[in-house]
Amino acid sequence: MNDASRECAVLVPSCDAYSDLWAPFFTLFFRHWPDCPFKVYLGSNTLPFADPRVTVLTSAHGAKWAERTADHLAQIAEPHVLLCLEDFFLRQRVDTAAVLALYQEFRTREAAMLRLVRRPGPTSRLAGTNFGPVAAGTPYRVSTQAAFWRRSVLCDLIVPGETIWAFEHEGSVRSERYADGFFAVTDDVLPYKHHVVERGRWFPWEARRFGRMKIGCDFTRRPIMPAGPALRWLALKAKDVVLAPLPTGARARLRALVGR
Repeated sequence: MNDASRECAVLVPSCDAYSDLWAPFFTLFFRHWPDCPFKVYLGSNTLPFADPRVTVLTSAHGAKWAERTADHLAQIAEPHVLLCLEDFFLRQRVDTAAVLALYQEFRTREAAMLRLVRRPGPTSRLAGTNFGPVAAGTPYRVSTQAAFWRRSVLCDLIVPGETIWAFEHEGSVRSERYADGFFAVTDDVLPYKHHVVERGRWFPWEARRFGRMKIGCDFTRRPIMPAGPALRWLALKAKDVVLAPLPTGARARLRALVGR
């Protein structure tokens, strides 16, 4: 067993209400990352998941995201976790060597977090690397996008009663108690693009894409988003893409002007 597999584990903090996504998520996870070097944990409430490659952690906290995730983290022995959400499906082969190289950087720098996708990216880039620091005060310095975390720091930032969205906002504020140690890549390393459901509903284009793959999607368990809300989401996403090259402060001012 190498150091990576002893010291880091993948945690997918989920709940029974999202169990319909587990089969497609893990089918694609192991298809695109068959040589994943980390132990894989799935956070549940009470439901099992019949895959010998996945260890299920249970929690009695129901829909309470913060309490449930803290429960799952408390059951993990590894000091580091790679946090991944169940509604972000891998779409291409994962470069394990690239992931392990970043994990080594994470360990060497004794980092608090190293995000593996650019949402958001770093404040600046470290010379000769594909990542850089995320400065204190940066919006979404803390997010639930895929990232290596020092488990103790992640536990410290989770406050009972918060939703996942509140955690990203308020957790970013709380992260200012750590002056440094937060990093993000300049180019995505985990190829999942974006989530497949929004507020509990499938994006229609993702339902078509993944439904054709016969990977265990159960469309009787949650609705597909109607065309109107889906188009509004696309419009907001397009605006974000246009604003992305601007400095953080300028983006915030423009969003305030247009009401988002």
